[in-house]
Amino acid sequence: MPLSARTPMSGASNTHLGGLGRILRFGLIGLILVPFLFGDRLGLVGSTASITVLASADAQVRSAFPNRNYGGSDRLRTRVRTGDNQRTLVRFIVPNLAGKVQSAQLWLYVRDRSDKGGVVRRATGSWSESSVTWNKAPALAPAVVGRIGATGPAGSWVSVPLLLGNLKSGSKVDLAIVGASSNGAWYASRETGKGPRLVLAITPTSTPPPDPTGTAPPPGPGSGGSSSGPSVGILIGKSELAGLPTSGAAWANLKSWADGAAGTADIKNQDEDNDIHVLAKGLVYARTGIASYRAGVLANLKAAVGSESGGRTLALGRNLPGYVVAADLIDLGSYDAAFDTNVFRPWLRRLLTENLDGDTLRSTHEQRPNNWGTHAGAARAALARYLGDAAELARTAQVFHGWLGDRSSYAGFKYGDVSWQCDPTKPVGVNPKSCVKSGRVLDGALPDDMRRGGAFQWPPASTGYPWEAMQGATLQALILDRAGYDAFAWNDRAVLRAASFLYDRALWLPSGDDSWQPWLLNHVYNMTWSASSPAHAGKNMAFTDWLYPR
Repeated sequence: MPLSARTPMSGASNTHLGGLGRILRFGLIGLILVPFLFGDRLGLVGSTASITVLASADAQVRSAFPNRNYGGSDRLRTRVRTGDNQRTLVRFIVPNLAGKVQSAQLWLYVRDRSDKGGVVRRATGSWSESSVTWNKAPALAPAVVGRIGATGPAGSWVSVPLLLGNLKSGSKVDLAIVGASSNGAWYASRETGKGPRLVLAITPTSTPPPDPTGTAPPPGPGSGGSSSGPSVGILIGKSELAGLPTSGAAWANLKSWADGAAGTADIKNQDEDNDIHVLAKGLVYARTGIASYRAGVLANLKAAVGSESGGRTLALGRNLPGYVVAADLIDLGSYDAAFDTNVFRPWLRRLLTENLDGDTLRSTHEQRPNNWGTHAGAARAALARYLGDAAELARTAQVFHGWLGDRSSYAGFKYGDVSWQCDPTKPVGVNPKSCVKSGRVLDGALPDDMRRGGAFQWPPASTGYPWEAMQGATLQALILDRAGYDAFAWNDRAVLRAASFLYDRALWLPSGDDSWQPWLLNHVYNMTWSASSPAHAGKNMAFTDWLYPR
């Protein structure tokens, strides 16, 4: 496959080359080199070799939040809009070259399409991924070195030729992608494993030496280590947290939950809120480093172990994510390695198959296409992410993809009344795009939760179950998204379509413990749905007004 077709070189995209296409890895910058002797197998001309260099740093900056750092975010954005311009910075370090660079291309993984992907210029000042902000952003060279036209759909790669001049071994290439449209372009950052790539075509002068470290592992979902990693996090990364405020209504609300009486962990009680208190303590510790909050998380984690016994999987699905995320936030493995290794992790593993009133977390996720299943999926995703279990996470993603409407991914759910389904013979968790039934647009409806208000009729009978199902679905998508899966984009942005159905067609606005969702949905999809602060704590998530401010 020629390099111009669909994807840049990576461990995953070159497996078809067999032994001749062995991928060689050099240094910490993530260099992937295919020897020039095999260039003809890649569709290249003559003796040209291709080197793919992964970004060593990337970050977005926003004029609306001029002092906030987004270096740990999994998204890179470009947009030009009054009051909120967004720009992306990317750094590459050119490896040792055994030849002359003939051309350079920038490759970006699309998270959301745009009519204009941005204008590329050289950044001329110093900057750091962990501290750069709009006010600290480097100056830009006047010359345009590349223009990104309309980007393809989410999940595709876009490439643009760059005019970078004579690149030398070890040189630093700092690029800025400046917004060219109010319809912003979103790309994946390096935290996702699908970050920016600089593809260099060179005319070699010698054969590269063999790599003693062996084949590089392919980047992508689930290819991390034993946990989510300190920079990315299950829910949020350290550098992202460092840019969040320690004043204002959202912070005061978070702090009050962290300081308030947490009660006793009781996971079998589906209406308990100890998990939200523990999540708050974890967030405040991660933001401030105050040791007492870390100790508070640990004490509650110890109390939570085993407290699911005698309950149902709905309670487990609602309550577990907060504990798991809090453990990640305090870096439990380094804080109390013995408890983490000997108690907490084995308990999480056991929860996947523990029989709770006839169901397990896995069976609930894979059989219940409603709020039970979405909450179980969010808990399962958090659990798999914490354990670093790539196979469990991949299965979670597969089932969720099926729930969103891709029956070729998974279709093993057990449905109730199917009158809200667009096609009752092929039921799904989220009705497909352009679904119309009896003259009513049901695009995005959640059939197995809408039926809780009765069989199909219009206007629909009121029920709160769809928004509760959205709590599980939205958190599940977020956890998968941060692990490198494009869950928010799957099935024509099914999560957005589901929320839009409830907002715009059913005319049911989120309230009470559902009201944390607009903050996250606005952040992910660039929507402007009304959202109040302080945000109400949900059944499985909270503090989104602090985590994802406008």
